[in-house]
Amino acid sequence: MTRLKAPGFGLEVTLAPPLSRLVALPWDRERYVARMIGIVDRYQTMLGAVWAGGPKEGRRKKVELLFAHPSAWAELEGLDDAQLRLRAEHARAELENLRSGEPLPAPLHRSDRTHMLALADFEWLARQLRLLARRAARTSPAEAVALYPKLSKDPVEGVDEAFVGALLALPRGRRFRTLREVVAARHGCPDFEAFLRPAPKGPTEVEARTNIGRFDALKEGRAKRVDLGGRTIAVFKHRGEPWAIEDTCPHRGGPLGKGEIDGDCVRCPLHGWPFDLRTGKMRGNENVSVRTFETGVDDDGTLWVGFEKK
Repeated sequence: MTRLKAPGFGLEVTLAPPLSRLVALPWDRERYVARMIGIVDRYQTMLGAVWAGGPKEGRRKKVELLFAHPSAWAELEGLDDAQLRLRAEHARAELENLRSGEPLPAPLHRSDRTHMLALADFEWLARQLRLLARRAARTSPAEAVALYPKLSKDPVEGVDEAFVGALLALPRGRRFRTLREVVAARHGCPDFEAFLRPAPKGPTEVEARTNIGRFDALKEGRAKRVDLGGRTIAVFKHRGEPWAIEDTCPHRGGPLGKGEIDGDCVRCPLHGWPFDLRTGKMRGNENVSVRTFETGVDDDGTLWVGFEKK
């Protein structure tokens, strides 16, 4: 492993030598224009996608189909519409800057520009690394390298068998963390992870419990996804009782509320990770877990969800 220091920024990232070239990839204005158009589209989608499920729910359903990494979901949970609109303005401003030919990289005193360029890199690299890893897993690193230029309109430069091998050697849960570190060092954004995953908005006042409808309206084995204090919760009816669990899978952000029941667990619909409805712990690996919440049914049949279980 090689520990690299980004020139002038004081940020370090530890990478296998074949992957270290990601920190120093060359700039190409036309490619960045295309990538920034994608970031503008990202925020237009997040602000504009609404339907019967309500604004937040509608947006989640749409963005989960469009992005290679659940950072967009984290933005939906952590930012209000005014903050999202501000980010959209920054993205449009940086697009105009790129088109006008101002010097790159962006000056550090304009953190909005720096973050938008970093986000453009992040989404691009996320798609490219996922494409390479999936292709190599189905065939071989050699075949993935041969096919890659034909599969991507904007390929990463310098991809070879050593690069693909180093990528596959990263544990799956480590790939996107490594990518965040690469982009943070590449653009000098020490707070890039916080930008990608803003802390969820806390409610101004949280009641001890929140009524969410009639319990008999829930179908056995199915979930009702509700917003509780700025956090999305999946409330299941299982074996005639209510169970509430955090909706977002910690693996790749999959919606647990859309998962199938397996014993006392719900399986994430993306990759099948099973989480116990009672404890929130992953079956087979209790070091991984999601939050669970108190539930109850009043005498009149009203279903309620309360605070997070300790």
